[in-house]
Amino acid sequence: MLKAAASLKVFYTQLIHVTCLAHAVHRVAEDIRSRFTNVNAIIYTVKKVFLKAPSRIFSFKTALPNISLPQQPVLTRWGTWLHAALYNADYLGDIQKVVQTFDEEQAVAIIEANAAISSSSVSADLAYVKSNFGNLPGAITALEARDLHLVKAVKIMRGIEENLNQAPGSVVTVIVDKFNRILQRNPGWKVMAIAGRTNTSESILRDTTQQSIPPTLHRGGHSSPSTLVTSLYFSEMREMAPPPTHDGLKIHTTTKQIFDLMQHLLRDLKQEYHTYSFPRYKPIQVFDKRLPPNMLTEDL
Repeated sequence: MLKAAASLKVFYTQLIHVTCLAHAVHRVAEDIRSRFTNVNAIIYTVKKVFLKAPSRIFSFKTALPNISLPQQPVLTRWGTWLHAALYNADYLGDIQKVVQTFDEEQAVAIIEANAAISSSSVSADLAYVKSNFGNLPGAITALEARDLHLVKAVKIMRGIEENLNQAPGSVVTVIVDKFNRILQRNPGWKVMAIAGRTNTSESILRDTTQQSIPPTLHRGGHSSPSTLVTSLYFSEMREMAPPPTHDGLKIHTTTKQIFDLMQHLLRDLKQEYHTYSFPRYKPIQVFDKRLPPNMLTEDL
């Protein structure tokens, strides 16, 4: 996506490419997971204890009827590991009481879970994750929402940045560096941050109506494909892109190179589109041996 947007930047100098902010926060959450091995061990050993074990699940529900089963995070689902960490931070003592009632000879997972829960630093690590990174799952969910205003998206990212900067410890310093590096690699983040300084989205619309808005290449969340959003066509595209029709946006390309580039981009983004054949002007030569050689072209 970065290379495709950089190529389009040659033709559309005002194009702004913004990568997915929810994915950026998820990458920070992945870094957090890699730095808390004790918490990670508890999450996955407890998960294995209750995985495909109806009798243990029944024992858990009987002992703790008002508490849901332990979270089962999936790495490909953003924020689920942090949800599981917050769950264990709240109910670690209750989980320990239930797991200790199981016979360790039944499964190796029970032995591993008891060893992980009995670790001396696990309670402190869970409390640290909850107090300093507990807002990240909610931020990911909010950034995945449809029709999220620009001001709100920037506000969420600023809130994450402020919370990380205020958190103590050497681990947070590394996480802050990771967060800043991810935002620096986002080509359109600086433009978003400047636009998001206004208090309301109406003020943004009022300011931008006085000047044309460039097309925005926006990479959507994990549940939706990347989309090419062209809100208003700007001065450089007026000859190329007329206003949107009731069927969508109609774009007239001026060169074959741009025509091929748009086709490749839309295919990569998995967008539905329809194209008309690009005109190829080739001279046509006609030979007729029956015509006299001295006939003028104007007489044909």
